[in-house]
Parts: sequence; structure tokens; C-alpha cells
Amino acid sequence: GNFATVAEFATRIRTFQTQAIRIYGSFRRAFKTLSKSEDLSIELAALAPISPAEFTQRLPFRSIHAIPQERLDDLGYISAERVKLQIRERQRMASALREVAGWLEANPSQGLQVYARHSGRSFQRLQAELRMYSNLELEETLFGSPDPSDIRREAEHIAPRDEALARIEETQEWGMQNLAAYLTEPYMDVYIATSMRERADFISVNAFVETLFAHERIAPLHLRYFNPTLSWVADRVAKGLVEALMLRRARLTIYMAQKQDTFGKDSEASVALGQGKPVIVYVPRLFDAEQGIHSESLYQRSEAELRQRLAELGDVPEEELDHQGLVKRLLQRQLQALPGADLARLVDRHWADFDLYGSLRDLHLEDREQERTLRKEVGDYLDWLTLRASNSALMEPSPRVATALIDLLVEGAIFFERRAKTFKEVHPLALQVILSSGVLNGILVVRSVEVCAQVMYELLTHSLQTELQVDADNYRLLEKRTRSTLRVISRHQLLTNAFWTQFFG
Repeated sequence: GNFATVAEFATRIRTFQTQAIRIYGSFRRAFKTLSKSEDLSIELAALAPISPAEFTQRLPFRSIHAIPQERLDDLGYISAERVKLQIRERQRMASALREVAGWLEANPSQGLQVYARHSGRSFQRLQAELRMYSNLELEETLFGSPDPSDIRREAEHIAPRDEALARIEETQEWGMQNLAAYLTEPYMDVYIATSMRERADFISVNAFVETLFAHERIAPLHLRYFNPTLSWVADRVAKGLVEALMLRRARLTIYMAQKQDTFGKDSEASVALGQGKPVIVYVPRLFDAEQGIHSESLYQRSEAELRQRLAELGDVPEEELDHQGLVKRLLQRQLQALPGADLARLVDRHWADFDLYGSLRDLHLEDREQERTLRKEVGDYLDWLTLRASNSALMEPSPRVATALIDLLVEGAIFFERRAKTFKEVHPLALQVILSSGVLNGILVVRSVEVCAQVMYELLTHSLQTELQVDADNYRLLEKRTRSTLRVISRHQLLTNAFWTQFFG
């Protein structure tokens, strides 16, 4: 016979099931189809290896205009509008200050209270707005015994510069040129699904994309990829059509998990899965190889292991502290032990992925004045860190700022570890039915650019390593490196019979 032992027969059955679950979604349907086929290679063509030469023989992808990091958010529909709104607000405020100065010059014996009654203006509102754009010393001067010349000087300081709008228009012109290049590319291999609202989003996405496609495994493939941080079209309908077309053309989608995900990004991932295409979900982590900081690894450890690690550091946590609390405590201890220069490097590497600016809103102290002061100190440090010249040395944060930054980094790390677990186990996107075949298509969760590059290469060349896992409820096909569920077949007989009887009916 064809099988010398029962074990060999079982191995062949598992091989059949592994191939069948990828293409058919039902072992019965796979057996019926394959048993009647005169050429199995035709039926199994979807799993046939693809030579890297299909990609490497292309010309390099050089049709996209690079945009400086500090100008990326000019292409954001929300952030660009926010800049324009701020410009209008500054124009209005500068005009109001000039009017105040003119009135005081014409009425030197009168004070601001008289002007307030005369003009009907609310100085309380002007005072609140000045806190956004002015310094407190001048604000106190203005609302104490103001000098008209000081007010005029502040009006000129606050007034927006024409070059701000010109800069936005120039950047958007580059974005439209990039859009034209994307629309006329002969190939489109990868779609980047992301949410872009804040400056951090643009910098995080662009840094990830540049690092990924420069990876030694990926760069030689000359892949075409749609990077939404470099594209611009003003009309909302046109933007939706562009993204739908790019999503349709791309071989696979990379979904970037961020602090705030959107309906649009979730829909893009769902559509890609429904088309039968792979979706890789990238979830950031707190990581520094030199300092041994690895939030993903810690989150996978047992409570006993975490308590042992803390004990080695001289910390005996409370018995009621749960797994998440233990991970948080251990990360805090690791970060508190870092020299200031290493902490600065860690913040510099993670601020955009972790949206530390946005996280400042969650920084709360019992004393509101101390809270406001600390937020300003942390914000000022982040401004220096993120806006400095690229070749300048990192400045160590003060002890107060360092403590706050550690808290923000740890909270961000815990947030993303929970997100990664959710994507792997319970997220609605974790499994989607491929509309053309009825097969359950799963997402692949990666935590680093390195793993993302390896998984993407294997997906494109059909060399993904998988493992069939069988439990009481399902047959699951797992990707070995990430342990993500790639395909599923339910063992629920009534559901399975009803599904395949009615799905194509």
C-alpha cells in the first residue's frame, strides 16, 4: 500500500488538512474537489511557491516624492485644517490686540475697563486665548497696566506668517504628485491601513514604512506600496475611491494598530480579509535590546516568573496584584534604573508610536496647578526632543519629567500588550469570511519591523510556515513564527452543514 505505518497515514492526513484549510475551508469540500481532479497542480496553484525573481527583476520603486518629516502632517485632513483654523484664530486675535492698542493710544487717560464697556469685548476670553500663544509675563502686563507699544508688539508676534499657508499648499502639491504616481504604477503590492490625525501619527507611520521597506529581506523585491502619509487629494469622495482602488490592487494589507483606531481603518482590513488577501497587524511594543527591555516578552511570562523577577530587584509586590499589574511594576523598575541618557533614547524611539503628546491629557495630579506645570514641563521636553536637529545630542530629562515619562511609557506599553492579545484572540477582525469561497481568513499579528518583514516576504513568496492545531471546537492553522490564526474550520457539525449548504445558495 501507499502507507507503511499508521503514523505515516496520520501525517499524510494532516498534510491534506493543512492544504485543504488554506483553499477550501471544508475538508469534505476539499476531498470532493481534489478526488475528482485530473491535475492536482491546478487545484493547488494558490499555494504554489512564487520565485522572488518575480519581484527582484522589476525596476526600483522611485516615483514617490519624499516629504520631510516636519511637513508630513500638512497632508493630514484633520491636522492641516487645524493649522488653518489656528491661523484664522491668530489673525483674529492680532486684529483684536491692534484695536486695543489703537484705542489706548487715542484714549491715554482711559483704562481697559472703559474700553471693555465701550467695545463689548470679553477680556476673559482674550486672556484665555493668549495663554495658548503668548507668554505669561506679557499677559500679566497686558491685563495690569498695559503699554500700547507692548500690545502692538505682541500682536505682531501672534499674527500668522504668510509662509505657513504657502508651506501647506506646497506640501499638498507634492502629495498630489505622489497620488498621480500611485495611480499609474503598474503594480501595487502592499496597502498601509492607518489612522492619521496627529503629527505623531504621520511620523510613526512614515518611520515604520521607511524602515520596513528598507529591510534587507524586503528592499531587493522592489515592492510598490501605498503610503498614505505621502498622498493628498482634497475631495473626501476622491480620497475614498483612491483608497478603495489601492486596497483592491494590493496583494496584502498592513494594519497599523495605534492609540486610536478608526472605523475607516477597520473597514479597510475587513475588506482585504473578505477579498481573501492576507492582513498583517503591526502592534508596537516597548523594546530596547541594549537595556533588556521587552514588554512583549514580559507580558507572556507567568505571574510566578514576574514575582521572581521583582524579588530579584528587591521588590515584593502585594498578593492581590494581578498579571497586568506585575508587568507594569516590573517595567517601571526597569525604566527607573535607566541612566538619563538611555531613558531619553527610549523616549525618542517610542514617542510617536506611543503618542506621548496625546497621553499627556491623561496625566493627572491632585493639585491642579502642579498638574498644569508638570504637563508644560513634559510638553516642553518633548518639543525639544522631537523638533531638535537630527544630529544634536539627546538632553536628559529632569527627575520630575523623567518620572512622568516613565509612567506614560509604561501605560502605553500595557495598552499595546492588551491590544496585541485582543487582536490575536477576540477582536472582530481576527477572522473574516472570504466572500468568494466561504473560507475563514485570519490576521497575522506582528510586534516588530523584523518579524513583519519576514512574514511579509513569506506571504509574497508563498513560503509561510504553518502548523495545524486541533481542539474540541476547531481546526486552526497557525503561522509558526507569530502563533497567529491563519485559517479555521469549525468542528460544529450542524453549523458546518448549514453553512456550506446555504452559503452559496
